[in-house]
Amino acid sequence: MELSLYRDSVASLSFDDVLDLAVRVGAQSVELGAGGHSSAPHMRVHELLEDLVPRSRYSRKIGSWGLRLSAINCSAWLMHPK
Repeated sequence: MELSLYRDSVASLSFDDVLDLAVRVGAQSVELGAGGHSSAPHMRVHELLEDLVPRSRYSRKIGSWGLRLSAINCSAWLMHPK
């Protein structure tokens, strides 16, 4: 089993602090919110989709902490009454 840190669970942290925390708790990967109920503060989705250069930089940054991207999450509260 692999432990992954879901970025939205620590929404108040900077992206670097999220990666630091993931390493500190022994996670091997991170899951990042990209829409839905997440405001995706650490992922400029359209920029990453449109251009290989920022996408490569983003991937290398995660890898430089010895982590990998386990998932890009775009879920919402479909059953929520609001």
